[in-house]
Amino acid sequence: MKIWAFIIVGISSGMIFARYQLCFASAVRNFIAFRRKEKLILFLILVVASSVLINFFIGVGLLEETVKALMPMTFLGGIFFGIGMVIAGGDAAGILFRAGEGNLPALACTVGMVAGMALFGFTVAAHFTEQLPHFVAKTILNQFNINPLIFSFIAAALGIIASIYMWRKTS
Repeated sequence: MKIWAFIIVGISSGMIFARYQLCFASAVRNFIAFRRKEKLILFLILVVASSVLINFFIGVGLLEETVKALMPMTFLGGIFFGIGMVIAGGDAAGILFRAGEGNLPALACTVGMVAGMALFGFTVAAHFTEQLPHFVAKTILNQFNINPLIFSFIAAALGIIASIYMWRKTS
């Protein structure tokens, strides 16, 4: 049952990213250089939607709520990811949909990305994971004793209301 939720979210996200040519690096570049904000707004909508979906999946029991410890390796990984993103000409989402469209350099980047994640996961990350146990830390929802399912419905309702307001404002 759990795998179907991930398959549905993965396929629908992939279709959205490919349809709208979403690449976070290009969205930020377009906003800074050309003041075009459409793709950046779409990314923000996707971030909010994913947080709503994750809380929904936690609320119905498809996911467990875990918060992992921050490590210096997290920041080092972020730096390497940023360097790789610049070399590849886009972020992971952009590279993946370009590879799916048949772009050979993007396919080579995808193979390198998967190999790098596997190498890091089975070496460095596995070493730190053995030393640091997983734990559930205090989140905002835990702190105020809010059910993730209720939070996801409230957030979704507020998002729909905000979307209707923005749509009417621009029409």
